[in-house]
Amino acid sequence: MPSTGYRWAPAREDSSGTCHAMLALLEQLELDSTLLEDHRFADRVDMIDRLDELLMPDSPDGENNPERLHVRARSLLDALEDANARVCADIRNAVIRGEGAACLRAWFDKLGGAGAPSDSYDYADALVAGMFDFANVHDSGTAPGQDMVFYQPTPVRHVVAMIDKLASGPGDTLVDLGSGLGHVPMLVNILTGIRTIGIEVQAQLMERARETAQALNLHGVSFVHGDARAADLSAGTVFYLYTPFKGAVMDEALARLADEARDRPLRIVTFGPCTSRVGAEPWLESRDGPGENGVCVFHRR
Repeated sequence: MPSTGYRWAPAREDSSGTCHAMLALLEQLELDSTLLEDHRFADRVDMIDRLDELLMPDSPDGENNPERLHVRARSLLDALEDANARVCADIRNAVIRGEGAACLRAWFDKLGGAGAPSDSYDYADALVAGMFDFANVHDSGTAPGQDMVFYQPTPVRHVVAMIDKLASGPGDTLVDLGSGLGHVPMLVNILTGIRTIGIEVQAQLMERARETAQALNLHGVSFVHGDARAADLSAGTVFYLYTPFKGAVMDEALARLADEARDRPLRIVTFGPCTSRVGAEPWLESRDGPGENGVCVFHRR
């Protein structure tokens, strides 16, 4: 994540030096009277990461810091996490009221994110994960089958870029093939109001996505447990792929999409390594073609 301006004293090998560095950090943060205010969300993300490192039992810093400093660090860490949780809860309530688009857009403008590597995460991802309450949810740690790919959510800034490129209308339905915990279908629905569908082969991820959409009062979002090669794709006008599979599975999924495109106009949006594979399809063309460094929109020739 980008720096927010705080400077850290380098770790030293001796215990007194490490304690001094940690004490200086705590005093710096404790004297910052605005640190717990809502607009300091990004700063708190950085502070939480740093304090987590200092408090890890196997950290060199953690071994050399006395208990009294750990107590202070833990107290501050809890206060920072509570402040960010409050921000995320406010956004969650705005989404439930149907006011999520304006609220999230305003926060994305505040947090920025330009300049981050294409596949990395930034402050907007921390905000959205907290808003969805996904902090303690992970996939099974194993790929779901041959030619399937480990789950990884699309960075939020690329979802926003996709929305801006698509300029979708009320007649559109976005289908996310390999939707995981549902970040893309839910964000697209919140920010645009269009109908979205997530198709996910891992049942535990799909169930959590469905629960989250229900908790957020997102009536225009649905999730299906299934394989993209066999699922009903007839409602989709936009299909999104963040490299959810490869090899033969990708070939079969693209053949399904080619069949769908014979009956109606549709667009395919890609992010990641699958972009070059999709771009090789003779029935598709792209008008922007950013390669793997951003979202790419394909149209039927």
